[in-house]
Amino acid sequence: MNRKFSKAEQCRSLMYKRPMVNELNYFEINESLMDMAEVCSNIHYAFDDDETLINAFDGNEDQAHEFIMTFSDLDVEIERLYESFEEMYGYKDDPEKEFNDMTVSLIGEWFKLLGFDSYRNDYFSFDNPISEEVAADESRKRIMRKTKKEILDEIGLTMTFIIRYIDIKLRFECMKATIDIFQDENVAVLGVIKDINDKYKGLFDKSGELDDWHKRKEIREFDKIVGELPEKYWIE
Repeated sequence: MNRKFSKAEQCRSLMYKRPMVNELNYFEINESLMDMAEVCSNIHYAFDDDETLINAFDGNEDQAHEFIMTFSDLDVEIERLYESFEEMYGYKDDPEKEFNDMTVSLIGEWFKLLGFDSYRNDYFSFDNPISEEVAADESRKRIMRKTKKEILDEIGLTMTFIIRYIDIKLRFECMKATIDIFQDENVAVLGVIKDINDKYKGLFDKSGELDDWHKRKEIREFDKIVGELPEKYWIE
């Protein structure tokens, strides 16, 4: 007796018809570019004056200037890349499927693939490597229906875009790591300042006098913490 497959199982078995490369697909690249643009906007707000940026580089104006120039160039490139994505595939009837088919055809053999499950209305990992191979073959068949010129043109555009995207993403992550260091350092300094304040209050007796006789150890600890505070955080 033949087993009757459920609708969910039927949809899962057809996931190979609409595959995409994990992390290098239309949706995730779009989301990534928008996220990077938002972070750039936030950084503009956080370092909107020269003094704040120069202080972050311990007073080194040359490093601060180099950073802000690199950041400004990257901000512009992210915007341009986002716009070029729209220009490349915006005229297609189904730009997401067109882009994903090309990337799966070109690099799907070496990257993890996801397939669209219409029952769950989302992309998921394939159950086995054979399904991934079938998905890549299906994408290649659809690409091969185009003319040679169309294929070559789209390969050039797609690979150019992916190379530019990877380059920008790497540069962005390096820049973001620098900003995170600034933020982590500021959080750490705030913790030290709170510790200094608490210990300072503890040095005085109930009458408000410095108890330097009974609290010599605490005074030494206080002096040690104050001595470790970076010089740039002292108010002149």
